[in-house]
Amino acid sequence: MKKLKILALIFIALILAGASYSHVEYNNILSGNPNYPTKEIIRRSMVNDNPIVLSNIKQKIKNREPIKIAFMGGSITAGAIAVPVSEKFSTKLCADLSLTFGVPIEEINISWGSTSSCLGVFRFDEEVLPRNPDLLIVEYAVNDWEIYSMVAYENLIQKAIFRNIPIIALFTMTDKGWNKQAYEELICKNYNIPAISYRDAYYPLVENGTLKWNDIAADYVHPNNNGHRLIDYLLYDYIFKSIHLELPNRYQFSIPESVTERSDFLNTEVFQYGDSAAEVVDNNGFIRWCNPYYFKGNGFVSSAPDSSMEFRFTGTSLGISYHTESDPVYGKLEINIDDRYIRVIDGYNLIERCPSELIATDLEQCEHTAKIKMIQGSRFEIMAFLLGK
Repeated sequence: MKKLKILALIFIALILAGASYSHVEYNNILSGNPNYPTKEIIRRSMVNDNPIVLSNIKQKIKNREPIKIAFMGGSITAGAIAVPVSEKFSTKLCADLSLTFGVPIEEINISWGSTSSCLGVFRFDEEVLPRNPDLLIVEYAVNDWEIYSMVAYENLIQKAIFRNIPIIALFTMTDKGWNKQAYEELICKNYNIPAISYRDAYYPLVENGTLKWNDIAADYVHPNNNGHRLIDYLLYDYIFKSIHLELPNRYQFSIPESVTERSDFLNTEVFQYGDSAAEVVDNNGFIRWCNPYYFKGNGFVSSAPDSSMEFRFTGTSLGISYHTESDPVYGKLEINIDDRYIRVIDGYNLIERCPSELIATDLEQCEHTAKIKMIQGSRFEIMAFLLGK
């Protein structure tokens, strides 16, 4: 116990002295190289700075109150390839902050692999908002490839700031340095939320050969334990330094003009078995499914090869979240909206397990009819229908 106290004192002293790392264990990161992360790396990582948004959290620390941090993102944020998964940056960050500030910090991580802002914006109301987080950390930079991702990303940010939930945006990267930071950065700066770029911090070192990609990553995109630790540090460093500034007792977000000038996903609803979000007018073979994934609870599952269902909904878009398997009994589902938009969704997949897709957008704000039917196979598992209002 005495040794731990001594290490903690050294740890805090290094930070206050402006050392190039805040955790003593960073001496051992990347094969003993003590130069990561340096002050220059920290400087590069800062895309947008607004520490005042953490005023509310500083007050909770002062009052010795517990803090809840929510994390939204894809497989990187979910901790894919971190071994064990407790080595993921979100878990390490909460543990490090709790140790430093001496308050309980709860990690609320609802991230899911291969998902983008187009799903995250629907999950916010269902899975984040009821938990009443004190801080939201969002990372969709390597997953936001869909055409409506920028709208969804902005609407997600708006959902949080309308409720005055502090946000920190995080931008990760692929092995080629690719991400959607250029678009998401515009939104972060528009709403003046802190934004930290893991890509800007470390990819220049990969490009010039100072750092090998496999030192920080397990494959083309997923950080290894070293990479997760470096992401943890960037976030930790920003939060730590912000909390030690003179901040007002409370921060209230201002609401600027929208960047995308769209609100497709600002008002959303999820339709599951037994919900009133839509009206089922005919059901032939879809029964209740106890969905264990995101949107946990009452999903729909087909019970026969010719299963079909028809429902009416009011809104401007319709999407679907579903579960796939590499089993040929998982078949194809046809979705028909107003006899105008027809899509076929395949429940058989060798890689993804819980994808989501937007079926139709830019619908008129009125009542629509959706008809779904199995056209191949005998099983299809639907976690939820996504309704943009």
